[in-house]
Amino acid sequence: MSTPEEYGTLIEKYQSAARCGDFETIASLFAEDAMFFNPDSPAILGRESIRQDYAASIGDGFDVTITLDDVNDCGDVVYASGGLEYGDGPKKWLQVSRRQNDGSLLIHRLIWN
Repeated sequence: MSTPEEYGTLIEKYQSAARCGDFETIASLFAEDAMFFNPDSPAILGRESIRQDYAASIGDGFDVTITLDDVNDCGDVVYASGGLEYGDGPKKWLQVSRRQNDGSLLIHRLIWN
């Protein structure tokens, strides 16, 4: 599977989980030492803190459409960016993922505005 296809799968999992309020699945897409940067908020550090943040904020779910604009595969580290439609209009995101021992990608750093 190519890296853009892997990212497509990651995005599909996130969108599906977001729409049904499955914060556990969303958290599972992040590495244990992940950092999540929401606009105008302190950084959220670690998968468990990210899980707690989603559990507190996701409710019954939310509708989000994510597009992938660019992927740069640097081996164990992959950089990707794109857009998303959520809430009050279009936004952008930038993500750094790391390849795990089993070859899968998990989100290492995520920022959006």
